[in-house]
Amino acid sequence: MKKTLTNIFYSCCVQLLGIIVPLITSPYISRILRPTNLGIYTYIDSVSQVFMTIGLIGLSNYGIREIAYSKDNKKERSKTFFEIMILRIILLAISYFCYCFFMKGTKYEMYSIYQIIWFAGSFLDVVWVFNGLEDFKTVVLRTVLVKTVNVFCIFIFIKSPADLLKYILLMGICQALGTLICYKNLKRVLEIPNFKELNIFRHLIPTLKIALPQIVTLVFYQMDKIMLEWILDDSAVLAFYDLADKIVKIPVTAITAISTVMLPKSSKYFIDNDHAGLTKSLQATVDFSIMLIIPMCLGLMSISCGFVPWFYGSEYLEVSYIIITLCPVIIARGLSSISSSQYLVPTKNTRYLTYSSVFAAIINVVINFITIPILGVYGAVLGTIFAEFSVTIIQFYYMLKDIKIKDMSRSFIRYTLFGCIACGCSLVVWYLLDTHIYTTVLQIGCAMIAYLGLLVVSKDKLLENIHFKK
Repeated sequence: MKKTLTNIFYSCCVQLLGIIVPLITSPYISRILRPTNLGIYTYIDSVSQVFMTIGLIGLSNYGIREIAYSKDNKKERSKTFFEIMILRIILLAISYFCYCFFMKGTKYEMYSIYQIIWFAGSFLDVVWVFNGLEDFKTVVLRTVLVKTVNVFCIFIFIKSPADLLKYILLMGICQALGTLICYKNLKRVLEIPNFKELNIFRHLIPTLKIALPQIVTLVFYQMDKIMLEWILDDSAVLAFYDLADKIVKIPVTAITAISTVMLPKSSKYFIDNDHAGLTKSLQATVDFSIMLIIPMCLGLMSISCGFVPWFYGSEYLEVSYIIITLCPVIIARGLSSISSSQYLVPTKNTRYLTYSSVFAAIINVVINFITIPILGVYGAVLGTIFAEFSVTIIQFYYMLKDIKIKDMSRSFIRYTLFGCIACGCSLVVWYLLDTHIYTTVLQIGCAMIAYLGLLVVSKDKLLENIHFKK
């Protein structure tokens, strides 16, 4: 139990770093590189992520599983490691060649050449070995060191828009550095195998089964950015959309953490055939999540116009409007994290995850293709919203066939009303004090106090239960 709690703590640290570091570097980078150069990097990074995910064919998660299977057998573990690493090296060469071919003749060709360092760092990464061995301490220490170096190097070396190539190289070098740091720890967990016994291609079919949902999900999340560039050919717009998407993902991370923590509990209910316990657990999580995601969604809408100018700079005012229109995905992603992590995965209904992801990816591409030429960046927003809610609807459809969740509509109406009143207070503060960091902090504080006050005055049952349990 102690080890499990420690691993949860380490995992939370990694998630927290993923939120904090962009909040530190984004305001600086957005002002230094400016919208056009930032958009160029966003496009290069999005295309790279697609080729990496397709190229790795699910080997990261597959590798974690295989290392975990042979956790107590050093010889078998070493054999598995070398087989998978040789396969990753082959796939690195193929993927980077395809990436360069895709970029050839475009205005991004020169920049893409420098991505070789990032590709090498990503494909040769061995963090999956330590995840498989549940050595999360090594993973966290690696992440902390690399993120720290990354932050300092950005402030030291990136000084003007002309430093875009330096920025691309820096991100690649940091990725490679993280990979090299982990290699020194491999000696204590591996041994040199008999290379004649290696069977590299035995892993292909099993890993492809894992790869499909990952590839579809990545297309779902990255294709809108790629299509924005293809259709509009405006790097600045792409930068605006990417920055808005990153801000919207922050509250989603908090909600997703709830489902991640509850996953083992839901799995135990399923194994024990405790349908009542699983239903009760899901009911409580759905109620609690709705109580959080509604004010998060409305709250982010209310502060965006005052937050973006001082955080990113006056050139990025368009980001605030994109955030406002994109905020509904907080609700969709928050609910789908419950249906996926607390029902579909624990009950071994992962095929429905694939169904929903494939359908959402198709919806996203089709709507983007139709609406981006007409609505511009807001066409991509529309495609994302439809895709995200289609995932939620499909997953909840299959979950509600087995689990009965009560009073969802009533909870939505109740918390939406409270959220609107609280965020009305936030907007009043902004209108009175105008744009400033202190205004944003005061907006958040007033909205939270107003929302919590409404819950207390109305004697909200969920809040009372939480207080009682404490």
